[in-house]
Amino acid sequence: MKSYNKQQSISITVYAAGLGITGAAKGYDYWEERVPSHLDIVKNLDKSYQKERAKDKPLAFYKLRHIEGNWYLSYSVDD
Repeated sequence: MKSYNKQQSISITVYAAGLGITGAAKGYDYWEERVPSHLDIVKNLDKSYQKERAKDKPLAFYKLRHIEGNWYLSYSVDD
C-alpha cells in the first residue's frame, strides 16, 4: 500500500498486522520537505516502545528512522 498526502510525503507499507482499527505497520516514508516536528525520529526501530504505554491507556506511536537523503523507515502501532 502507498499513500500521498498534502505534506509532500509518500508512505509505502511493507508489513501490516492487525485489524482496520488496531495493529502495527512497518514501511518506508519519503519526505519532500522537512519531517514535521511532532513526529519522532529515532536511531533504532527495534527498541521496545511498550514502556510508553500509560497505565490503562492504549499504546499508540509513529516512529521514523532516517536511512539516507529524504528516506525513512517507519514503524507504527495503534491499539
